[in-house]
Amino acid sequence: MYLFVLGFSSVTFLLKGYFLGLAEGRTLRNMSVVSIVVGYLPVAGVALQFHSNHLLWLSL
Repeated sequence: MYLFVLGFSSVTFLLKGYFLGLAEGRTLRNMSVVSIVVGYLPVAGVALQFHSNHLLWLSL
């Protein structure tokens, strides 16, 4: 029973992501760019200045 639920839910999760990407592709792209500019680039810049691998991994 548990394997059936696990298999069925994983397929529905994949299909949800597929159809969400088809329907809201522009919004997903724009939010990805915003998250890179607001979240990744500032922390990556600080990590490069301090030569810190820990901060670089944190930025990801």
